[in-house]
Amino acid sequence: MCRTTIPQGDEPYAFAGYLVRLHTNGRADPERISAFLNSRYGKAVLRGMCKSIIGMANINAKELLGIRIPLAPLSLQRAFAERVRAIEALKAQHRAHLSHLDALFASLQHRAFRGEL
Repeated sequence: MCRTTIPQGDEPYAFAGYLVRLHTNGRADPERISAFLNSRYGKAVLRGMCKSIIGMANINAKELLGIRIPLAPLSLQRAFAERVRAIEALKAQHRAHLSHLDALFASLQHRAFRGEL
């Protein structure tokens, strides 16, 4: 299955040789391109381009550049990207809260089974 992601942060990354790294031309926000390629339609397009070699699905980078991605004005793409980042920040915050609640529940269980409540 094909997946796209946008590296976060300023630290340098090392990319495996089998990955395709894309750079935008300034007419599209990377978040918009990633959202399109991760959509049901985008994945169907990518699956249609895949060539199976020894059980691995491969996509030619030149063919990948030929995918037509519908784009809104750049200002709307950037607004979309901001909303995606805000949602991802909320998801991270919720995961942290859930982790904290799990720790509290484990502590409560531990105390209950030891007869300390």
